[in-house]
Amino acid sequence: MRLPGYRKNAPHLSPGHSMPLLLIISALLMFYSTETCGQFRMRSANAQFEMSVSQGLDGETGSLILVNAAINYKKLVFFRRNGHFEARYRVYIDIENKDGDEPAGEVREETIVVDSYKETRSPNLRSITRRSFPAGPGEYKIKVIFEVIGTSRKYSREEKLRIVGGEEGAIHLSSPVFFVPERIRVGEKPVKGQLSFSIRDDTSWNGFVMLSGAVYADFDSYLRISSGLIFPGNGGEFSCVLTSRVTDSRGRTVSYNRQRLTTPRRHAVFCFDMNVDDLEVGFYNYSITAEIPGSGGKTSREEPFVILLNRGLFRENFPALISLLSLIADDEELKPLINATPIDRKGQWKLFWEKRDPTLSDDVNEDLGEFLRRVKYTLRAFSRTCPGWETDMGKVFIKNGTPDRITDRSGNQYAIGSNYQLWYYDSLDLVYIFQSTMGGGEYHLIDTQIY
Repeated sequence: MRLPGYRKNAPHLSPGHSMPLLLIISALLMFYSTETCGQFRMRSANAQFEMSVSQGLDGETGSLILVNAAINYKKLVFFRRNGHFEARYRVYIDIENKDGDEPAGEVREETIVVDSYKETRSPNLRSITRRSFPAGPGEYKIKVIFEVIGTSRKYSREEKLRIVGGEEGAIHLSSPVFFVPERIRVGEKPVKGQLSFSIRDDTSWNGFVMLSGAVYADFDSYLRISSGLIFPGNGGEFSCVLTSRVTDSRGRTVSYNRQRLTTPRRHAVFCFDMNVDDLEVGFYNYSITAEIPGSGGKTSREEPFVILLNRGLFRENFPALISLLSLIADDEELKPLINATPIDRKGQWKLFWEKRDPTLSDDVNEDLGEFLRRVKYTLRAFSRTCPGWETDMGKVFIKNGTPDRITDRSGNQYAIGSNYQLWYYDSLDLVYIFQSTMGGGEYHLIDTQIY
């Protein structure tokens, strides 16, 4: 069975229709929304590749520019060679400061080899480039270019970054960076509800993988949040109090730690490990404050992250998982998962998606990847007073995907002072009409029509 939205005769959504939640994972496709005049507008998914830049700290040498870029296989060109499919590309990274100088730059050539054509078209598979460059305080412009060898394809993006740490007498924190371990050892997971603190002597992060887009999607792992600290002065012992907090989308604190850090070095790299099994799916915010008691020196940083999949979906949050899946599946299809024992639920989840895999020749499941892309989008685009998948727009998007056309209208026969948005699905011959009253910004489904 294909994901609803691929079929011609998709069911209509009527006003007031109660539609359950949806599923989770991370296809890490960078779709966002903007809000203008209280209205949600979708921005087309035209980002050529994912890119993030942040400040890191090496405990010995000082500040680093961390560059993380990931390109989907579908953006590359694969050629059949020796029974396999091969794509080659170059990655150019150029870094300039505000004066136009080029303190850093490099080019790398990469080759990807896969066994099947299906893998070359998968929305889930990406090639990732991660690099770090020493950098002093200042404003920087980082440009990344992917050049597909043997073709005219070239993709580029730029980001700006401010490296802190140059002011005398001030304490500085780098932006938090999120990781997961490559492998989990028995007893390694942190205690639930705690932020487990440690100072890093090894800043290479061997054995850990940086989360592109700060999106967590794993049944068995845990989250590591790393930051760097620069103390004022020179020599002697350096000490401060760190206060870290994780809050959910409603501003409620879900984890907290207050910790003294003492080090003989002016530069320190530290991390907090967090067990996220029990967190609900959604957006979270991590904040960290460093303060030198009695000196008035204080600095803070914060960074959002997303939980799209965790072990709690098979345990305490299992009813939510069933509600999510019921949006795209009927009761008969969900029965094996509903009746499974807690220990068998993960296996039934896998079987559920295997049955929806259009081809079973490899491990790539396009329906699952598309489903996850839609869930990710609803989280970013429609989360205001409630999670995005609970809104009418989120439900329609998850069920049918990206509209072919969107039209905005202000005021008509329904109500004066209301804003409207019409979503057209040409392949389904459907238009969904949403209304936002008095510029409130949240849209509600008021009608579904055939055209």
